Amino acid sequence: MMMTSSAGPFGRGVRRGERGFTLAEVLVGVTVMAIVFIVMFSLYDNLQKSFKTSENAAGQQQNTRVAFDRMVADVRMAGFNTNPDGVTTRPDEQIEGMWASAITVRGDYDFEDATARTTPESTLGGSGMPFRTVSTGNDEIVTYALGKPSGAGGTSISFVADVQGVPRNGTQETVSVSNIYLTQSDPPYTLYRYIVSPNSTSVVKQPVADNIKSMDLIYYDGAGNVVTPVGGAEDAASLAARASITKVNIKVVGMTEDPDLAYVDPTDPNALTKHYRKYTLATDVTPRNLGMVGVVDIDLDDPNAPASFTACQGHCDGTYLKWTSGGDPDIASYTLSWGTSTGNLTNVVSTTGLDYYISGITGPHYYAARSVDMTGNQSGNVIVGPSTPTDTTTPAQVTGAACSGNAAATLAAVKNQVNVSWSGITGNTTNLSCDSSPYPIRDLKGYRVYKGAVSTFDPNTPSQVLASWDPNTVPFTVNALTDASVVNCRRYYYKVKGEDLCAKQGAVSAAADGASTTNVPPAAPTSVSATDMGLGLHKVTWNTVSQNTDPTPAAIVIDKYSVYRAVVNLGNDPNQASYSQVFSGVVSNPSAPEFQDPNVPSVMASQSYYYKISALDDCPGNESALSLPDQADMCTFGGSISMNVNPGGSTLVGNQTITITVSGVSATSTQLVVKNAGTGAVLSNQTDNTAPYSYTWNAGSVASGTTVQIIAYVTNTSGCTTSTSTTAVTVSSIACCISPTNPTISPATGSLKNNELFFDIINNCTADVSIDVVGISWTNNAGKDPKLDQFVYNVLGALTSPRTFNLSPSLSPTATLDFTVNPLAPVLSLLAGNNGANPVRLKYRFTQPVLNKAGSVWIGETFSSEFLFTVASMGGTGRCDVTVVTSPLSVVSCDPSTDPNCSL
Repeated sequence: MMMTSSAGPFGRGVRRGERGFTLAEVLVGVTVMAIVFIVMFSLYDNLQKSFKTSENAAGQQQNTRVAFDRMVADVRMAGFNTNPDGVTTRPDEQIEGMWASAITVRGDYDFEDATARTTPESTLGGSGMPFRTVSTGNDEIVTYALGKPSGAGGTSISFVADVQGVPRNGTQETVSVSNIYLTQSDPPYTLYRYIVSPNSTSVVKQPVADNIKSMDLIYYDGAGNVVTPVGGAEDAASLAARASITKVNIKVVGMTEDPDLAYVDPTDPNALTKHYRKYTLATDVTPRNLGMVGVVDIDLDDPNAPASFTACQGHCDGTYLKWTSGGDPDIASYTLSWGTSTGNLTNVVSTTGLDYYISGITGPHYYAARSVDMTGNQSGNVIVGPSTPTDTTTPAQVTGAACSGNAAATLAAVKNQVNVSWSGITGNTTNLSCDSSPYPIRDLKGYRVYKGAVSTFDPNTPSQVLASWDPNTVPFTVNALTDASVVNCRRYYYKVKGEDLCAKQGAVSAAADGASTTNVPPAAPTSVSATDMGLGLHKVTWNTVSQNTDPTPAAIVIDKYSVYRAVVNLGNDPNQASYSQVFSGVVSNPSAPEFQDPNVPSVMASQSYYYKISALDDCPGNESALSLPDQADMCTFGGSISMNVNPGGSTLVGNQTITITVSGVSATSTQLVVKNAGTGAVLSNQTDNTAPYSYTWNAGSVASGTTVQIIAYVTNTSGCTTSTSTTAVTVSSIACCISPTNPTISPATGSLKNNELFFDIINNCTADVSIDVVGISWTNNAGKDPKLDQFVYNVLGALTSPRTFNLSPSLSPTATLDFTVNPLAPVLSLLAGNNGANPVRLKYRFTQPVLNKAGSVWIGETFSSEFLFTVASMGGTGRCDVTVVTSPLSVVSCDPSTDPNCSL
């Protein structure tokens, strides 16, 4: 039997039962297995990625949820038990700071932990302290904000809180939190919880959650309105904004730790975070404790009264009270009262200090003090008094006086003014022992500032003080002033001293110098007025210059002017004339500037004087433009004058009584000038400024035959002077040889009483005497205004043949009877035989009595008669003056040619 075989690929035969896989089969099998393995590995990788994504998401959600829940819990507790005793002065806020991506809240977070809430809160308050109970420590002031995991970069936020002082003192400090990211453009961030270190302004940082993309906060008030974040600012508006918050919307966005490159967040444009998956948590938190405060504990115990209560005297019109605490720790304030008796303590004040100064007290007073605790309980009064204010203190000397533009150039000069400053007085010359350190001055009213032209000026000498300011202008709260009443570039000196309420002044300061400056000239003077006042005097006035030439004129002070004068022919333009300066300097009255140009030469009738004015300060080159010209017109006197020479006449002998009469205007002065008419030499120059204006001039003092000009000048109240004149010839005089005898008053007759005066005259010469002129003057002592209405004398010595002259109108108070002209001719003669046995009798009759009796006192008049006479066979003229006094009756005779004391 034959065996068959099958040949393999290599020619070998193989038994049918031993046949294997072909290469194609193996390749197919391997390919299938590879595909299976690839599918399995892809499925595993997807499952692994899905697991990791799920793990990241779970971690992300857990991380964000935990942080979010903690922040929500803290914000929800904001304001809890922050003011347990309801103290209104507590500075603590329930929300200390609010930002769009950060928040600082305060709450009693350890209230449930007895140990934690007593450490350290129990030490932060206490009786007698500003706040009895402080329930929130620094670790309960919590801030939530985002920062980098590294803790670097960012910015700082700050808020103000009372975080220092054990116990709390009510004074707030600034707490700053650094490395905060308020603008969240570079995630991821870490959400941090910050608390304030004990008794410090530093903070402790606690990380709460990593991988935070952003945090946003929105604040609402009770009406649902959005409250704009104000940070931690402490102004009134910011405080009110934080206090108005009732709800906070919190939104926190977390992100996975690793990116998912296969994922793109369609809502995130940020290339850095768009491949990260996010988890957002948001909620509204309504802290129920916001706006809630506690209730003040009831305290029914009265505090102890103040101790060591004293009234210190020595300040002007004031009492300084001081005391010590009675020992109670919860004293809130003290109540002071005072009055003129213990039952009349009607003036009441409250203070938290241990001293108090009461001003405006005069006379004895009683003073009382009592303690008031935090709940309003009051102690009894302690009283001192009566105590009377005294003034035993003197203000200290002012120091530190300085001025702008001083010579030392330490303070720059300013335009048109000098700024003066000094150090304020803080004490007296000596400390008041019963006062308290630092022994301040308590009764300072203010300062007196004096201005002078030299550094050595004496403030107590008014003539040396240019200006002054008193405490009403410079009170104690002011230690500087601006003096705008200065001439630019002129140096002034200032001295200052303090003054108390009783006008007691301290020592004056050292002089401080100052000056203003400008390069702007003054404006030109206006309203120039020139007047010829007579006697060669021209008066020029103009308006005060008070502004400069700035485009917007500024006020300035000017007291210096230059005056220019020119002679201009009539018809010529005065602006084209050549002016010469006749004055440059300070005027005596800057508020009404004036210049009097004396001894101005006379000009021809075809010429006139013109004047121009300029203003200038003390700065070099600062002279104004010249004013418009003004002609010196003759002044208007406004009245009339007359002159009477007694006995006068065309020839003058002996003493002459010259009277000037002014009518229609008031005179301020008169002047009598007698000149030699030929040479112009002044023979006499007299003034009389009291009416009636009467002068005496002795013609006998001039050579006989001299022609004289007698000129009367009168100046009115406006300064205008006018004149009148007369001429006469002097003649040689003969010695008086007429004697008066037997003066007597007529007996009362009819309605006229004692109105006639008689006296006799006799001839003592060796030849006949002819009386040419009789000058008569009299007084009005009795006030009856007597007037001479009749003159009677004997003719040729025959007593029985009188010659009578009725004077119409009656003459008063002077009369001149000239016997050389009608109707008085023939002359009044005294023959050689008219001696004592044969006198010539004269009678003067008046319209009123010339002797009256008032009670037991006689009142009479004084009569002066001047007789001008000639003597036969003698040249020249004689004069005799006779004075008759009617009460008591007496007669005086003198010769003015020989007796210089002979008066009319």
